[in-house]
Amino acid sequence: MTLFETGLSMSMRSRHYLPQAATVECEEHHHDYTVEVIVRGARVDESGFLIDITVLKEVLGSVLDRYRGIVLNDLPEFSSRSPTMENLAVEIWRRVREKLGEIGERTLTIRIWEDESAWACFEDQVP
Repeated sequence: MTLFETGLSMSMRSRHYLPQAATVECEEHHHDYTVEVIVRGARVDESGFLIDITVLKEVLGSVLDRYRGIVLNDLPEFSSRSPTMENLAVEIWRRVREKLGEIGERTLTIRIWEDESAWACFEDQVP
């Protein structure tokens, strides 16, 4: 199967705390996150693009602006669940998906790195 991938990464600093954690993670602290967005699909368009990287960059940047420099726990999307990397990946995926609009039968992946070795990922097919 032929598969194309187009992606990019951006950084953001946010604060959070994980009340359920048995470690220092239960105290408010910050992370310098690296957020990757990857689009996968079997075909490129007539211009040779899977997705326009400029559009992808604008969309991811605008989504990350919501999370930069704040305490994630204070946001409505984390009022009933902890702002773990996994839950943050789902929320970023949902917002990127909304802003991209129609992108055909593609897979959208969000991977969040909280440091050089630890990451979480959420991936789903875009209807």
